This record gives sequence, C-alpha cells and structure tokens, in this order.
Amino acid sequence: MSQFATIAMLKDVPQKWEADRNWDVFESQFEIHVTDADVFVTPEGYLDGYATTEEDWTAERFATVAERVEDSERVDRLCVLAKESGTAIVFGLTQILDGRFYNARL
Repeated sequence: MSQFATIAMLKDVPQKWEADRNWDVFESQFEIHVTDADVFVTPEGYLDGYATTEEDWTAERFATVAERVEDSERVDRLCVLAKESGTAIVFGLTQILDGRFYNARL
C-alpha cells in the first residue's frame, strides 16, 4: 500500500449560471484524468460558477443552479463515478436545503 496519494485538480474558469456547461467540463476532465488520480478536486462553487458575486443574483435564480443533494442526479452521478473509478471526488457546489443555500463540497 502506497503512502502517497495523487491529487488531480480541475483547472477551469466555470461559467456563472451555467451548471450544465460546468458539469460537462468536469465530467470530461474527470474521464481524462481519473486513471492518474486517487483524488479529484474541483474549485469551490464550481457548479454554479460562483454566481453569488453577480449583481443580477436573486434567490430565485440561484435556486436554479443549486443542488438538492438528496434528489440530485448530478450527486448520484458523482457517487457512481467515484465508486466505479475508485477515485475520491471533492466537488464544489451550492446545496439548497430547507430554502437556504450552503457552500458545499461533496
């Protein structure tokens, strides 16, 4: 058993409000680098593009890019990717829970 872990970090500037685009970039990069990594890490707020900094931010709009972890297809897919590859994934997203937003890393 190795004492070392190989960490891959996603280097991308996520697009604000573009969760679908950001997810597609993550998944394609994960597929490329998964064979080399024990852990794969995305930036904080990656999925929504850290849209909280935008002047046009509203709770209603932000809810469209936040994830309800308990029934999220993306979170389910993260679990499948991690299990199938044997790679731990640290994924930055905004979680919506009980009407509140949380900066989460899954």
